[in-house]
Formats: sequence, structure tokens, C-alpha cells
Amino acid sequence: MSRIPSKFIEHLSSDDRQFLENTWRSHDVHIVRCRAHAILLSNQGYAVSEIQNVFQISKPTALGWLDRWLDHGRAGLEDEDRPGGPPILDEDEQEILAEQLKRFPRQPKRVLQAIHEKTGKIISERTLRRWARRLGLRWKRMRRSLRKRRDEQAFRLAQEEIEEISSWPDLQVAFFDEAAFSLQGVSPYAWQRVGERLEVPVGDRGSIQVLGIQEHEGTTYGYLHKGTVRGTTVDDVLEDYCNRIEKPTVLILDNASVHTCGLIIGKLEYWNERGLHFYHLPPYSPELNAIERLWKQLKYQLLPIGAWEKFSSLLHSLATTFRSIGEAIAMPSIQNALG
Repeated sequence: MSRIPSKFIEHLSSDDRQFLENTWRSHDVHIVRCRAHAILLSNQGYAVSEIQNVFQISKPTALGWLDRWLDHGRAGLEDEDRPGGPPILDEDEQEILAEQLKRFPRQPKRVLQAIHEKTGKIISERTLRRWARRLGLRWKRMRRSLRKRRDEQAFRLAQEEIEEISSWPDLQVAFFDEAAFSLQGVSPYAWQRVGERLEVPVGDRGSIQVLGIQEHEGTTYGYLHKGTVRGTTVDDVLEDYCNRIEKPTVLILDNASVHTCGLIIGKLEYWNERGLHFYHLPPYSPELNAIERLWKQLKYQLLPIGAWEKFSSLLHSLATTFRSIGEAIAMPSIQNALG
């Protein structure tokens, strides 16, 4: 029994071939690029079965692409317009929806009720989510902020000064801050199967304090400490870091009491003479301290789930992570805790 011959696009003009090449390489729509490529492959002698394998499509689809070209030429590459039905909400009603979402950002049922009262229309929560996405909105966690308490003029001035300082070629900029990592753990987000939930182990009581210094170029020093952070703790960290710097450095930090206590203020001139200078941020301006972003990444992304099980696993995970981005320094309090 003879084999049924495959269909081919046998003849292409030089203009059509150039058009197909350009469409394949640069058209905005993926399916149109695929169709143009399929026509070129067919013209080069690729059988329909081979085109199926290249694009992982069915035989009817592959034949349909070739037939569209044979019947309609270049116009056959594009899909016809599919207008669909009219939108549920007209332009005025969409403005009402936007106003209600702004007024009640945490209450979707209240928004649905308001839409019904003001337009007489009933829409589902699924439709509400779709319209919200069209308006550029996403359902996500809100952020705690003390922004309303700060002096906005002082904030902007500090922002400009930090940008200027960072541009000086012979000066290094670094950011200093502390963060506590408790064995009670955090609850990070993760991809999980429907109906299942990953568990974060809850360890014994206790925590590790990290005093971090992140240089503008990215190198980070993590000073691991157990217990209360006092002025003497900060003094030990600054003394160690001062011995590490190789050129004049401006250390940007907030006005926490351990940063402005008598011990630290009394040694400013001593550190200045050794090339370590200090820039205190205005109150309520954590956005200007670049290392703040590292604390969030550590707690919610970088540390493994098992890190929170016990003191030794948390310490090991913190030390390993800091070694990957700089250095981890165990302070005497950590060494004493390990015995």
C-alpha cells in the first residue's frame, strides 16, 4: 500500500520568503511567528509530521497552518478579530469600581455591595479580581510603616546626600543595622500543593542577634551575637570593622540608643581619625538603610525552613549565608553559648 504524500508549500517568491523571515523573527505574537516558521520549513522540504514534532502540535493544526497560507497568503498568518461580548461594566461604572477599591482596599464584599447599590449590577468576586488586575491592583500583604512620623524634608535631604556621597570615587559607603532572629521562626511564602502546607518547625526559646554591615559594593559582614545588644556590643563591632577597612568609609546608621550612647559618641573622633566616619539617618527613615532589605530576604527567602528548629541549626544557617555574601563573625557571646 503506497504512502500518502505529505503536503508542502512548494513555491515562495523572494518577497514572500523575506516577509516570512521577518515575521518569524520579529512579530509581536508568538503564534504568528510559529506559523511563519512552519511555512518556511515546509518550503524547505519538512513533512507535516516533522512540523508537528517541531512545534508540538496536532496534525490537523499543522495542515491548517499550511492551508491558511495556500488560501489566504500573508493574511492567513494572523487570527481574525474576536470581539466577544460587551464588557459587564461601562466606562463610568469602571470609574465607580476604581473609587470603591480605593476606598475599601481590604473589603471586597463591601466593594461588591457598593457596585450593586450604585450601578444595579451584580458581579462575582472572580470578576472583581479580574477588573482589579486591569486597574493595576494586586492582592498582597500591607506594609507596616512609620512614614507619617518622619520629617519629609529631612528624609529627602538625607536621600540626596547619600546619593552624592556614594558617587565619590575615593570613599566607601556602608550601612549598619541590627536584626533579631528568633527560634520562634517566621512564616515565609512558598509554592505549595493545593490541600497541602509546608511546615516551619518551631524551636526552643531564644534568638540570635545579627549586627550587620553591608558595603555599597555588596560585601556584607554579619556579627553573630547572643543576648542583649548594648553600646559595648556595638563598640566591639565597630572596632573590628574599622580594622578591616582599606579606605575612608562612611557608615550610615539610624539613631537607635545603642548607636548614640555616650560610649559610641565619645569615640567618634577616634574612629574619624582612623578613616571611619558616621552618617546618622533622620528618624523613621529605614528606607534609606540598604541593609534593611537583607533582613527581609534572610527571614523569608534565604534561610532554609529547618534553620528555625534549634539554636545550632539557626546559627549554622546564618553563618553559612553570610559567608556566601561576605563574612560571618562569631562574637564572644556566641562562643560562650556553644560552650
